[in-house]
Amino acid sequence: MTENYFPELERTRRPRARASGRSGRGVGRVLFWIAYWGCLAGVGAGFGLITVLSQGLPAVSDLENYEPALPTKIYDRHGELIRQYQIERRYIRPYSAFPKDLINATVAIEDERFYKHHGIDGEAIARAIWVNIKARRVVQGGSTITQQLARNLFLTLERTWSRKVREALLAQKIEDVYSKEEILYFYLNQINYGHNAYGAEAAARVYFDKTVEQLTLEECALIAGLPRSPGRFSPYVNPDEALARRNTVLMKMYELGMIDK
Repeated sequence: MTENYFPELERTRRPRARASGRSGRGVGRVLFWIAYWGCLAGVGAGFGLITVLSQGLPAVSDLENYEPALPTKIYDRHGELIRQYQIERRYIRPYSAFPKDLINATVAIEDERFYKHHGIDGEAIARAIWVNIKARRVVQGGSTITQQLARNLFLTLERTWSRKVREALLAQKIEDVYSKEEILYFYLNQINYGHNAYGAEAAARVYFDKTVEQLTLEECALIAGLPRSPGRFSPYVNPDEALARRNTVLMKMYELGMIDK
């Protein structure tokens, strides 16, 4: 008796429920199509941006004629060096001159997946984003060695999204043309190690008064740790931070199986 006591109430409730269902489904369809077309528009805009930024990129084949800035040397009539002028202190060395420990230390601290990626390391980028979110500041970067080379050789150091996209595109082009050994050759002769030392040979002379072949494992680790922040990790400026950074490099090499305990 309770169920049929207000029959007119039952008649009014049911249509409302059906109308509500139709309304919910309608809103759902609208939201689906908004999201669908929004995604398509985003993908299209992304491809368009990449197309625009890829125009006018320098030819990476120019690296075949790699000629970085070198010192201007003045000799007397007997062939003795009397003065040297330079903006960047640099000595170009062949790949074979760089110790295996220096190469391993550089890969370990700058780009541990160097031999596995093709210019861009999505895993490293995702990890860096997560670390930076947790720290609420930029404490880790996701740039590969190839991206750093592209930035140093062809681009400016401005921190913009457009430069990062161009850097990534150039890195992939470099990997298309050059071997991993060639990329490391360019990198180790080009990068800034602080105190006007550009390239690992200049760094070996500035910090240890040695040629690069004479570096010990510990010295290789210290030099490899400098490019991240040459001023901060300079043993002349912050010896304690330089030592801590060197130890970080050594620990990373150990974790990757490059050195033993």
